[in-house]
Amino acid sequence: MCLAQTSVIISAKYILRIENRFMDKQNLNIGDLVAFQIGEHAGFSAPNKDAWGVFKVLDTGNSRDPSFSLSLLDGLWHDLPRQEDVVGRETLIVKRFLVFSKQRTPWPVIFTMVRGSTIDDLLSTQVIGNDAARNPDETEAIEYIAAKGHARTLAALETIAYHADHEHRAVHDQDTWILEVEEKSKRAAQRRKEQQEREKNRLNGLTLEMLAAELSFEQWDTRHHILPKKFIATLRKLSKTAINSARALGPKPKRKDMRAVLKTYVLGINDVNGAHGYFIETEEREDIYRFIEELCWATKQKPLLDEIDIWSNGW
Repeated sequence: MCLAQTSVIISAKYILRIENRFMDKQNLNIGDLVAFQIGEHAGFSAPNKDAWGVFKVLDTGNSRDPSFSLSLLDGLWHDLPRQEDVVGRETLIVKRFLVFSKQRTPWPVIFTMVRGSTIDDLLSTQVIGNDAARNPDETEAIEYIAAKGHARTLAALETIAYHADHEHRAVHDQDTWILEVEEKSKRAAQRRKEQQEREKNRLNGLTLEMLAAELSFEQWDTRHHILPKKFIATLRKLSKTAINSARALGPKPKRKDMRAVLKTYVLGINDVNGAHGYFIETEEREDIYRFIEELCWATKQKPLLDEIDIWSNGW
């Protein structure tokens, strides 16, 4: 049974492969219809949890530019949909913001999938059929990508689940959804205020020498019931190495050199996290990000913060 109408078009510059319990490794084909389940989104209730959405592969690129274009089809289903339930559907028009403002025009969202985003970011994906026909929104998106070489924005693949869920709730669960959106906005405003205070009181005057004199992740010493001591010790060693590597670059390190330091640090965290059973959860992720942020501020390389997700392996 279809729950709702929902369009997101995603273009990915990296070959997308199905790698989960439902499918063997394989390249997607033009027109493939891929079903996925809706999960939970932080800060929101989940009345649509385990419902199914579907996206369609629009383009698979070529050997020189292996980009993927994907269109999130309009609809949510209680059960795994069949091909005949999906063929011919339009793309989801994002218009939930009209609840708060009438000044914007509804639009089919177009993404270039960020590096590191994979099919595993979605739940329970399964190819359910094929439909090579394109609706007008999909055709326009392909023309734009062909002309510009990229989509209008960057986003992770999991964004399609967020749009499918929230477009549905904005219509069918509006009162609760509005309250949750407003509460999330309040929390975001509080975080921005706290970040401004942090920049004023710590980050603006931070140096590598100050970082070297501190104990990284000191707060983790109260989490031995969650985090193994060896895991904490190894992360601290990696952090100390990163600080020393940055100091070795001199008082004004070049961006490419500092990028190499940060990449080595993040890849090292990937290895440690995997070797110890993936202990990095929300709190640990935030703590690690704050340390990386401090490294970037201390070396006057704040723009490198935007590259961290490229190297991190899902933490």
